[in-house]
Amino acid sequence: EINAEGVFALEAAAMLSAVVGDNERWHRYSSEAQALRQAMMQYMFDDDTGAFVLNYDQDQNYQDNFTADEVFPVLFEVAGPEERAKILGRLSETDFVTPVGLRTISTADSWYFPSHGFGLLGGVWPDLTLWFVVSLARNGRVDAALHWMEAIYDTMEAGAVRNTVP
Repeated sequence: EINAEGVFALEAAAMLSAVVGDNERWHRYSSEAQALRQAMMQYMFDDDTGAFVLNYDQDQNYQDNFTADEVFPVLFEVAGPEERAKILGRLSETDFVTPVGLRTISTADSWYFPSHGFGLLGGVWPDLTLWFVVSLARNGRVDAALHWMEAIYDTMEAGAVRNTVP
């Protein structure tokens, strides 16, 4: 997540540098964004799972649970078109989706416990679903994006006594 956001931030800084005519910073930030993108694809993308690993520990063991954090390399276009399509497809499966939005982790994940950890272990967050909506739309899945916009709107209009974890 944070690495994909870093790519986006560096690209934004490069664009702002270009706007103000600072070619040296434009080149520097563009190069750093590309280097971070390449490092993410080389070290964090797992070809076997078709997804990004969450983290590495000090012994280089990695956590490869597929979580909704996969939306960030899609949202910020770190992954290529083929990888983005696969990630969006996986996030669209029934163990992630609910009538009101996207779960943070799959119901099939051994860590699934949606009412624990502020909903980080399977809860449904409207913001996460909106990031998913933008990712779907940017990747040509406009009808699916519209579906989720309507689902979020309907849920918010109906009102909830507390956070919804279907």
